[in-house]
Amino acid sequence: MLTTVLILNGLITGFCWYFTWRIWRWQRRLARVTQALTMAERHTHNRLCHAPAAILQGQDNIQQLRSQYQQVLLQFQQLKQILALLGLGRFVYQLYANRERNARENVRRNANHGSRPDKLAGNSDQTQGRGPFVKTAVKTAKPKLTL
Repeated sequence: MLTTVLILNGLITGFCWYFTWRIWRWQRRLARVTQALTMAERHTHNRLCHAPAAILQGQDNIQQLRSQYQQVLLQFQQLKQILALLGLGRFVYQLYANRERNARENVRRNANHGSRPDKLAGNSDQTQGRGPFVKTAVKTAKPKLTL
């Protein structure tokens, strides 16, 4: 009987030592995991501790860029309007310049027809194939007006 108690006591002690050893191994593993997580948190903190300030600075810079972009768009629209007005002015100038030139040519033709008999010499517009009612066409470029 004594031997049975001693053997059972030895088995219980062996199981207790085995569980103690297993718990000790788990403690070491958990300590290593805790240490690794602590180091990761430290490194993350060191890397990201300045992030809020950098994010705020970036947001401020984006706001300034948006404001500048709006100003540039406004200036671009104004420039387009100015160029459209210049194109319109050029068109109107060419229109009036062509009218003035045509008026001077008509006055010169009428003055020449009165002093020279071109019809008798065969140099009239009709003998050259133009006909009496054909006017010389002047091509002018019409600018696109976009406002």
